[in-house]
Amino acid sequence: MAFLLAAVLIALSAGVVIYPFLKLRDSMTGGGPDDVVATTDREMESLVEDMRILHLDHQGGNIPDDLYQEQIQAYRLQAASHLRQQSEGQSEDGDRELEQEVLMARLSSQAQVQDKPEEPAEPTTGIPEGTEQ
Repeated sequence: MAFLLAAVLIALSAGVVIYPFLKLRDSMTGGGPDDVVATTDREMESLVEDMRILHLDHQGGNIPDDLYQEQIQAYRLQAASHLRQQSEGQSEDGDRELEQEVLMARLSSQAQVQDKPEEPAEPTTGIPEGTEQ
């Protein structure tokens, strides 16, 4: 019994020590869509922070006006590129979802048409009922 308890405690201790390393490795490898969004968000935050630092350096007189304008324009272009990529990714997901909804609607309408029994067509004379000839 003591050996079983010792084995359980050793396994539990090893799990507690190893778990943070495994979790760190998983978060570094990533690969899902959420990781792409998180990476884009971090890049945008980094760009905004760089722009803020550049602005503060310019206000402090450390950066001349022409260099400030060049660098701020480059940061703005990078930010616009990231925003465009992010919006394209979202629109592609939205388009895919819309296409799936349209496909499901078409399939359900086709199923309803196929399930509906055909009624025999009655010959019509073109004369309204209740009138005499």
